[in-house]
Parts: sequence; C-alpha cells; structure tokens
Amino acid sequence: MNDADMNQLLEAAWRRELTTPECAELQTWLANHPEARAKWAAELALTSALRGLPDVPVSSNFTHRVLQAIDQETVVATTQTSWLDRVFGPGRLWLPRFAMGLFVVGIGVMGYLQHQHSVRSELVVSVKEVSLLANVSTSSQMKTVEVWQDFDAIRRLGTTGPDMELLSLLK
Repeated sequence: MNDADMNQLLEAAWRRELTTPECAELQTWLANHPEARAKWAAELALTSALRGLPDVPVSSNFTHRVLQAIDQETVVATTQTSWLDRVFGPGRLWLPRFAMGLFVVGIGVMGYLQHQHSVRSELVVSVKEVSLLANVSTSSQMKTVEVWQDFDAIRRLGTTGPDMELLSLLK
C-alpha cells in the first residue's frame, strides 16, 4: 500500500465510516508505519467531532449572496490597482509603453552626454594649465619651440638600456 491509497482511505473516512476490510488494511499499514499513527488519530478525532455537529439550515438566497460577495471582491480588487498597472497593464496600447521606454533611453543618453561634457571640460582645464606652465620661462629663458626641438633624441634616450662602457669607466 502506498501514500495514494492512504489518502483515498482518509477521504473515505471523511465521508463515511470505514468498512471492515478498509479498517484491516489501515491497521496493517499503521503497523508498518508507526510515525503516521498520530496523524491518523488526529484526523479520525477531527472527523468524528465534525460529524457530531448539527446541520445548519442555509438561507434560501445563500447562493445569490455568495455570488454578490464575489462580485464585490472583484470590483475592490480592480479599483485597488496601482497607477502603473492601469497605464501599462494588460490590454493597454503599446504607445504608452513605447513612450516611457523612449523617455528612459533619452534620460540615459542625456546623462551620458553630460558626463562626457564634464570630462572634456576637465581635460580642457588641464591642457590650459600645462600650456601655461610650458610658456612660463625657466631659468634659462627658453622659448617653447626650443624646448621641443630635441624631443625625439631625448625620447630615444629613455628607451635604450644603460651604457655599460660608460659605467665601467666611472668605476
């Protein structure tokens, strides 16, 4: 016997008294599964307590009142939707969604352009400062063109290794 069979027995116990073969089958299963005894005892106690309750007469308009309450809950649920659900909810046109998406993309592009502008402004300020420093004459009063005249030779000096011959002479 598996759990599906036990669930069928449980449902049968809810609806009616179990037959003698069903009770024997239940006792055999409970002997093999002692952990389920407490659950079965609680289920049977609840079922017998519910059977002991008297039947309450239902009013003649019970169905109408239940359906009316369901309709009222549906109306309340539809009126409590957020403005986002009302604007972008199902059944709405694609135009508001497209407009909102375009707005978000536009804000993103504007932010990127503003960032790019501020970076370029900082670059302009730093270039101005460097050019002012280059124009300021040093102690030898060189002009800017003369400073840059031997730039290639100076740059090549930095890429070669140390002069071993010169180092040996200095030792």
